[in-house]
Amino acid sequence: MHDCMVHAPNCNPGVDCGSRLAPIYFVGFQVVGPMLILNMVIAVLLDNLQEVMRMSEHSIMSSMVELGEAWKQLDPSLTLTLPTSHLLGWLRRIPPPLGIPANASRAQALKYVLQLNLLDRGGLVYFTE
Repeated sequence: MHDCMVHAPNCNPGVDCGSRLAPIYFVGFQVVGPMLILNMVIAVLLDNLQEVMRMSEHSIMSSMVELGEAWKQLDPSLTLTLPTSHLLGWLRRIPPPLGIPANASRAQALKYVLQLNLLDRGGLVYFTE
């Protein structure tokens, strides 16, 4: 900032002397420059977050469609109920993250079912749960 404020006799007037506006320029540059860089970084982060959210939303929606299709195969009359004995088969038809991997052991599958906290109501499980 002080280099921009050179005064006579250290300079040739009208040629290489500094300006009295140097402090205003310096402060403005120091404030606006970092703000522009910060805004660009935030814009990049928000753009990437939006892309990840869009991809995640698509993945969840496709999983929900697969969940409904697998239920419909086991409940063709659309009663929205499924016998508890068919629950593991239904969950194996749905790919993770909502379902169980096909190569999961029975113990792992039963542990996953217990974590779902589904209510067994007279031997039936309801779709809305």
